[in-house]
Amino acid sequence: MEPFAEPVSTRDGRMLCHLLARSALPTGQLPHVSSLFAPAPFEVLIGRALPGLSPREVTERCRLAFSLVMETYGRPLAKMPAEPSGFPHAETVIAFVLAGLTAPPLRG
Repeated sequence: MEPFAEPVSTRDGRMLCHLLARSALPTGQLPHVSSLFAPAPFEVLIGRALPGLSPREVTERCRLAFSLVMETYGRPLAKMPAEPSGFPHAETVIAFVLAGLTAPPLRG
C-alpha cells in the first residue's frame, strides 16, 4: 500500500494510480492486462505463511486484497477530493488488508 500513498498526493500520481487500477482490475476498460498483475507469486507467499488456509481461500483472499487496494487508490479523478486527505492512511489500509489475509480459516 505504501507505494500508492505517496503518488495519490498529487494530481499526476492520482492519474497514474487510476490508470493502473483500470488496467489491473477485471472491471477495467483497457483491453489487455499485463501478466505482471498475475497473483501467483503473492498467493504462494501467503499460502506458505498461512498453511491453515486452503489454496482456494488463499486465492480468494489475495484477490479481495488486491481489488481493495486498486479500488481505494485507483478512484477516478472526477470523483476524488481535491485534497489527498480523502485517501485513508497507508497504515489503515495495511492493517485492514492484513486482518483479512490472516483471519482464521472459515470452518463450516
